[in-house]
Amino acid sequence: VKQVYQHDRLKLDLINMNYGGWFHSDELEDVDGTATVIPRRENLQIVNVTQLEKDAILVCYSNIVKIVTPQGKIRSNRKQVSELHFDFPIETVVCLPDSILAFHKHGVQGRSLKNGEVTQEIVDKSRVYKLLGSDKVVMLESHRSLTAGATPHTGEEGADLHILAGHEASY
Repeated sequence: VKQVYQHDRLKLDLINMNYGGWFHSDELEDVDGTATVIPRRENLQIVNVTQLEKDAILVCYSNIVKIVTPQGKIRSNRKQVSELHFDFPIETVVCLPDSILAFHKHGVQGRSLKNGEVTQEIVDKSRVYKLLGSDKVVMLESHRSLTAGATPHTGEEGADLHILAGHEASY
């Protein structure tokens, strides 16, 4: 996934698993032959790419979640937001039917896909969270956070396990 010069579009390199040929670069595909400089596309630090529907792909990078078409254009849908901006770097995401859960070092924030509003939020700077799984149940592990001057945990304190409940996928 790359950022192109139009800010409302991403460049998706799709792989056809039914094709037996070797993969090729299509960097020159958009160039008409008259250019003296071939534009470079910026590689994004992708966190997650998930196909939500036939014509909708969720792309998560940095602190942004975008829903795009397979051609990389922002998907316009009156019933659903197409872009969400978070106030933290996203470490991982979970896609639910009605919302997105974005996880960061000290918690999670859920946002509605209908209007982008915050649906749930956990922030605890004294703990470090890690997503363990999200098949049917969203499961988190947490440890005490290392603050300045603190000694590293020795493993004797253990970890806490958390189950996130109350969203549509948990019923």
